[in-house]
Amino acid sequence: MKQSSLNKYLLLLPFLFYGLLTLFPPLPWFIIQEPLFIQVLCFIFILLASVFYTQHNHTWYARLETVINRNHTFVLFFFFVLYLLLPFQNLNWGDGILLIETNDLETKLFGAQISMDELFEAQLHSYTQVFFRFLGWDQDNRFSYRVLSTFAGFFFLMSVGFFLKTKQSKVTNTLSLSVFLTSLGTLIFYGYIEHYTIVSLFIFITILSIRNWLILEKDSTYILVGATLLVVLGIYLHLVAGYFIIMLTYLWWTLSPREDKFKHLILCAGIGGVLLCVGFYYYLFVHDPAIDRQSSHVLHPPFYPIKRLISLNHVKEIFSLMVWNSLLPVILLSYYFIFHKKDFQLLFSKRENRFLFAATLSFLCHGFFHNPQLGFPADWDLMGFYWIPFAFLGYVILDSDQKIRTLFFPIILFNLFLLGFNAKKLSETNPSDENLVSLTHKLVDNYVLENQAYITTLRKEDKKFFAKGDFFFFKAERITSNLCPFEGQQPLRLELKELRKEWQAASRNGQLQDKTWNFQFLKKATITNTEYIKSLKVYKICHLEL
Repeated sequence: MKQSSLNKYLLLLPFLFYGLLTLFPPLPWFIIQEPLFIQVLCFIFILLASVFYTQHNHTWYARLETVINRNHTFVLFFFFVLYLLLPFQNLNWGDGILLIETNDLETKLFGAQISMDELFEAQLHSYTQVFFRFLGWDQDNRFSYRVLSTFAGFFFLMSVGFFLKTKQSKVTNTLSLSVFLTSLGTLIFYGYIEHYTIVSLFIFITILSIRNWLILEKDSTYILVGATLLVVLGIYLHLVAGYFIIMLTYLWWTLSPREDKFKHLILCAGIGGVLLCVGFYYYLFVHDPAIDRQSSHVLHPPFYPIKRLISLNHVKEIFSLMVWNSLLPVILLSYYFIFHKKDFQLLFSKRENRFLFAATLSFLCHGFFHNPQLGFPADWDLMGFYWIPFAFLGYVILDSDQKIRTLFFPIILFNLFLLGFNAKKLSETNPSDENLVSLTHKLVDNYVLENQAYITTLRKEDKKFFAKGDFFFFKAERITSNLCPFEGQQPLRLELKELRKEWQAASRNGQLQDKTWNFQFLKKATITNTEYIKSLKVYKICHLEL
């Protein structure tokens, strides 16, 4: 067998690998289908791909590609229909009920949720919720998340479908877009309830814009200042965009002429620094209510300890996310680099393509440095932003080589099936979660009605911090009373009531900002909180009436 023939048969390994993952318990978090289903699917694709690779004449595939290209808009519309029909509703992925509660509470108390970590994105979801309420659609705030997520998906599809380009042609091959359209990272646009949808779209647009500027050979000052402004806006959307500083450093080092390097550094650092300082100063010290600094990851960054930056478990987490949301582009990059090294070097010698590696490195660093607080799959969205630059790298390869597109057709199809089946699975709701969400919304309404007047009298620095703690005890005590009867239910309710009284007394006495009192109180409250969470997991909600 010729070496080139052997190479293409190596592309059967991803199907085999994915199937083997189901044989070793515990199942990886990213296998959400039944193991037997995945095994059968992988076996079918191994057979289909084997037949495909034994064929020497792929004229039917060339005709298929022509048909797909002619129906470019229809293909994009098909994916948009998937966004509408299969909304991401599994509340165990992402911040779930906690996010719904916090957004609803702060929006109804203060007009908008304000968080230093995700400033504009959180506000935008709140304002959308307020707008719908103004129209008389006073319903579950998840609706505003789904609307914004789907709109973000629409603009993502338009950007992918009509604004990607090369120097040679302004027309993109539709199958080349499969690395974007079938990557499971796009589930963020399937009506997903989180604060990462708009920033994901913005990260994509930032990379797309800078790459297009490089293709059009814009002036270096234009590119550097433009990239700086985009990154500043991205940071206001969500602090994760701050990792783009690595990309900015690369652009400055490679684009700025030696005689202008210092001038460009001062110019871009000055523009970025002033814009960020002015905005965050306003929200920290002027805006009412002020940002709650005690709950911000800026002041308490959840970074991995240095000794754990490179650990087996950490590498496994990053690898799992690559399998989940970047499977196709990672396989493409690996295969092209190993078996088409000269073509790989030539393709990525172009500055618009080399730049993509700097963008990829930016978010890989985030994956290595950031310590996921909730674990997986809950943090799949926060930790997996590198699917976007990875998809760009895979797109460049597919769009440059028709033979590679043909070779990878079975894997593209497999990725599409995975996307569809997983989207269907994640669109299913859990009745117990739905009950808890319904009860939480009722509790928010009752809490706001009873406590908003008092909260408005507090200092703007204390409002959010007090309300967050006070509502937790209010909610926990009432939800505990709504659980099915269990031994220890009444003592737990009384403990939560007493903790709330102590919290309110501390607010009146000005002790909330006292670090010593805070530490002692939180130490005591953590024990009760642990008991509450255990009870919530073990015992079901028996009635939704308050």
